[in-house]
Amino acid sequence: MPHCEVRWWPANTQNGVKELIRKTYPDVPLVTSKKALEQAKQDCDILINGSGADILQKKMIEWKTDTGKPFGIFGISINSDAPGFMDRVNESAFCYFRDSHSLKYALELGADPKIVKLGLDTAFGVRGLTNDKKAQAFLDQSKLEEGKFLCVIPRWRWSPFWKMRNDPVNLEKEKIDQAYKIPDQQYLLEAIIEVIRQTDMKILICPEDLSQIELGRETLYNPLPDNIKKRVVLREQFWLPDEAISVFSRSAGLFGNEMHSPILCINNDVPAIVCRFKEQGQKGYMWDDIGLGDWLFDIDKPEDRPKIVPAVLDMAKHPDVWKHKARKARIFVEKRFATLMGDLKDEVRKA
Repeated sequence: MPHCEVRWWPANTQNGVKELIRKTYPDVPLVTSKKALEQAKQDCDILINGSGADILQKKMIEWKTDTGKPFGIFGISINSDAPGFMDRVNESAFCYFRDSHSLKYALELGADPKIVKLGLDTAFGVRGLTNDKKAQAFLDQSKLEEGKFLCVIPRWRWSPFWKMRNDPVNLEKEKIDQAYKIPDQQYLLEAIIEVIRQTDMKILICPEDLSQIELGRETLYNPLPDNIKKRVVLREQFWLPDEAISVFSRSAGLFGNEMHSPILCINNDVPAIVCRFKEQGQKGYMWDDIGLGDWLFDIDKPEDRPKIVPAVLDMAKHPDVWKHKARKARIFVEKRFATLMGDLKDEVRKA
């Protein structure tokens, strides 16, 4: 929507995020001060909540209270346990859910069908964000050749923000994390071993958030036999999305327990296997919605677990077939985004 002026009210600009935003969107003002926020409230016609597992309710309420202007919601999953969630949905000018399961559930909970629609996670909109120089330097240092390695990402059941941001420890979630720490990564570990044994591919263990570096070391790298470990690389430094995308785009595919790195892969015609569990909420079902349901495995379901290693092996052995399917999914997503942007233009115009 080139006719619209956009201002970005970010939740966090630390650890290089601000610099990446400035590099990617140099002309978009960032609302990072009270003065800038007050000016945005005066100048802007609508507030749009971006993708996530929940709604930024405090911002929605503040905006509505201070301005009386509408807000919209784009690309979320449902979290029915959050007080006020459905109130915000029904107060919005529009609400796009990023997966069909969330949309169906919202309607069952009483969402206004004139407001809610099926959309996409906004991460599917990431285009042209790369850092080829930094990525190639890392690949050269790690002796990883383009098209000759797979990426793998482990994940805790609950992202331990108490370790990453000095938040208070959530003892209940920490207990769940420790209980599932080994079992949830076991299928990934087995897949790594079989890929090394049965193909000439190498493996890159990498993170999507800071907590996964140590998790990958403890559960995926350290347990490997020495003869397998020789062809496995552990990424020990965190990265921003531009470098990660440039590495993913040079890989033969990705598998693991995360969601948004696989989206970044599909954006670049790189196949990606998603393993989900109940603590992730509904977001994994996006793979069903874009035609990749057979690349989605639920590790809470006993019938899905034995399918993971064969799927990863098939991806390693038939990269061209998998890449073709990833490309079809990317084209499907682009067509849907074109439709969604047309709808969004109408919604913003009405607002």
